[in-house]
Amino acid sequence: MSKELHTGLIEGAVALRQRLETGEGEPPGGAVAALVAAWAAELAAAAANRSRDGWEEAAGACAQARALRTRALNLLERGASAHAEAMAALAARGSQTADDREEVREWRLGQAVKHAAEPPLELAACALNVVELAELIAAHAAGEVRADAAVAAQLAAAAARASAHLVEINLVVGGDRQPAAHARALADAAADAAARATNPD
Repeated sequence: MSKELHTGLIEGAVALRQRLETGEGEPPGGAVAALVAAWAAELAAAAANRSRDGWEEAAGACAQARALRTRALNLLERGASAHAEAMAALAARGSQTADDREEVREWRLGQAVKHAAEPPLELAACALNVVELAELIAAHAAGEVRADAAVAAQLAAAAARASAHLVEINLVVGGDRQPAAHARALADAAADAAARATNPD
């Protein structure tokens, strides 16, 4: 793990902790879910890395896990930006100007909400990939780190479930249930894979 990425994960966790302790605002749920997925991916990578001696594919699994970690962190940034845009559109919904009709504001809000649902949908897919990789790592990892891989799977499954919930909430206004159904299917698949990783027998 590079020093820069490790620092980024630590700083993200510290920032969230400080916000919780000081009560300065409310961290977006999507940001927390993305951070959980990123940490789960790094935990899986560490388990794979410590299994290199007895598993030929450990290096490849480690690289895949770290790529998923980077993907989750990118989705954290995208999700936070989309969430802010949706909140701004919601705040502007009640404003009235001569050049901004109600139907225009409603359309803008709908677009912003739809856009806000995209990162958590992608995060649900990313988290599922983390769970499935963690399941594979748990099956081949050295005995002393299999528990870490199983924990990574459980954490990523929780991130997938949270992401699916956010998709459902964001798309209530638009009425399009297909993305929500897709996200829920991803979360269900993640839960099943996490259960297998935890109880391989």
